[in-house]
Amino acid sequence: MIGLVSNGYGEDAIAASMAQAWAGQADVVAVALVGDGAHYVRVGVRPAATFPVLPSGGFVRSWRQLVGDVSAGLLSLVFRQRDAIRQAFTGVDRVVVVGDVWALMVTRWAVGRPVWFLPTAKSHRFMRHSWLECWLMRRWCERVFPRDLETADDLRVAGVSAEYVGSPVMTVSPPVDTVPVGPRYIGILPGSGMKRMPIWKK
Repeated sequence: MIGLVSNGYGEDAIAASMAQAWAGQADVVAVALVGDGAHYVRVGVRPAATFPVLPSGGFVRSWRQLVGDVSAGLLSLVFRQRDAIRQAFTGVDRVVVVGDVWALMVTRWAVGRPVWFLPTAKSHRFMRHSWLECWLMRRWCERVFPRDLETADDLRVAGVSAEYVGSPVMTVSPPVDTVPVGPRYIGILPGSGMKRMPIWKK
């Protein structure tokens, strides 16, 4: 049995694609830490637990946003997330976390053993992992699968058991043959904070 934890709309999409790939090969139980986990439902996996979106949307970039989240129940939410993961993952053989180090922290706290980690939030191309994040990955992760080769190389230098096996974001993008043929189109690839992929005709 495989346990999946994700903490965002884009992260849910990546984790759901993994669940879909494992269909028929392994039982999957999922926990969506942010939002309703709609991507899981679309591939036939009903999340064992879902949670409300806090005012910051999961992107705390200032003290004001942190205070807003705490006022909205952040502290109690973290304990509920931990308990939900602990209960849902009873008997799970492999735990996979898709998201950022915060999701990794909550999951590791809940399961108490090393996990597999897809750190989708950061890349050494534009936002490098801090020394603290690298230290936590060394301690808490059995395997780490970064989003690009440069990040994997840098994490290995930092002592993290990292391997690049492909871009999880591009893996869940629509197949090329679903894009209309004819006039020129511009596609916007969504990040974790976007809820759809708009395509505008030129």
